[in-house]
Amino acid sequence: EHVTDSSYPSDHTIAVLSIAFALMLTKYKKTGILFLFLGLLIGFSRIFVGVHFPGDILGSILVSLIGCIGVYLFFRRI
Repeated sequence: EHVTDSSYPSDHTIAVLSIAFALMLTKYKKTGILFLFLGLLIGFSRIFVGVHFPGDILGSILVSLIGCIGVYLFFRRI
């Protein structure tokens, strides 16, 4: 159970896309692509049912991508 708050960005989309981008930066690229497809499908479904606006999902994509790349670069330096 999670707290109901503002809709920007979509928590559900961020969760799945963060896993997808993290997997795509490792040797599990095919699994990452599967999760990417599922994450985009989740994002579309959240728009379709009227829970989110398209900008909410685009924001989720950017937050996930920037976060995963940032963590990847941080640990790559160490």
